[in-house]
Amino acid sequence: MKTLPFFMFFLLFLSYSFPQVISNISFEPIQNKVLIYYDLEGDPENEYEISLTLKREEYSGFQFIPESVSGDIGEGKFVGKKRKIIWEVNKDYHIDPEATDYYFEVEVNPISTGIGWFYYAGAAVLSGGVAAVLLLGKKGIEENKPIGAPPARP
Repeated sequence: MKTLPFFMFFLLFLSYSFPQVISNISFEPIQNKVLIYYDLEGDPENEYEISLTLKREEYSGFQFIPESVSGDIGEGKFVGKKRKIIWEVNKDYHIDPEATDYYFEVEVNPISTGIGWFYYAGAAVLSGGVAAVLLLGKKGIEENKPIGAPPARP
């Protein structure tokens, strides 16, 4: 009986969290631009925020966030295969032509819809209710316990 509220909370949480996966990230330089491709799996009805970071394998601390980008980046409905980001490299960065260890990291974050906060509010109310029932229920049982006789003295 006690696991039922926790199970309900778990189902409520799962109903809102849709998995999204970025895969098949590749890029190709063309003149003064770099075309970055990716596949995004997820709910096509949801909006996502897509961000891009240029990194290097040799220098783990190197991170550059391109600004002159267009295409399937920012906020929107981007679920699908072979999504494309266009980066105008010369406007933002001077790439070392001898370096061959550049790669891109494409990140995805779901954008909460208008009713998304209802799920969080409902989960908070449900959790508070479960906590109150469990805490007050135990207290009520202890108050109704009969007090026994004092222990016998030697």
